Amino acid sequence: MNDTKKLLFTDSGKNHTLIKRQWVAAILSLISLGLTFYSRWNNWQIRNQFYRLWDELPSFPFFADLLVLAILIVILASAAGKAIGRSEIHIYDNGIEGYGFKFWDFRPKMHNFALRYDDIRSVKKHRWGLSIRSAEGRYNLIVRSPEICAEKINNIIKRGDYNI
Repeated sequence: MNDTKKLLFTDSGKNHTLIKRQWVAAILSLISLGLTFYSRWNNWQIRNQFYRLWDELPSFPFFADLLVLAILIVILASAAGKAIGRSEIHIYDNGIEGYGFKFWDFRPKMHNFALRYDDIRSVKKHRWGLSIRSAEGRYNLIVRSPEICAEKINNIIKRGDYNI
C-alpha cells in the first residue's frame, strides 16, 4: 500500500460483550466446581461417620483435579479476554490493516495483516465480528461494530474507487 492513505474508520474489540459473556461462563463453571467440591466433601464426611459399613477407613477426598480445573478456567478466560481486546481493524481508502485471528492447522493465532482491496475475496458480518477472506487466508476479527466495518469495506470494493 502506498503512503498516501486516508483513514476512513477504525474499530477494536476492547470492551466487547464477548469478554463479559466468557467471564459469566467462567463464573458459572467455577460455581459448578464449587458444588462438586461440596458434594465430595459431604460424601467424605458421611463415609467418615459410618466407616464401619465399609471394610476400610475412608481416605481424605481428592480435590487436586478440581483445583487444576479452576485454575485452567481462570487462565483461559483471562487469555481469551486479552486476545479479544487486542483485535482491531483500520479501514483506509486503499486497503485495510489490523490485528486478528488467523487459523493455522486448526489453531487460531493473533496475526497482523495489511490487505489491499483487490486482494479481498469476501467480507462477512457476524454477530461477534468480521470474517475477511483474502488471497493470504481468512482473518477473523472480533469488533464492536461489525456491520459498519463490513458495509464500508463492501461499498469500497463495489465502487472500485480505491487507490493502489
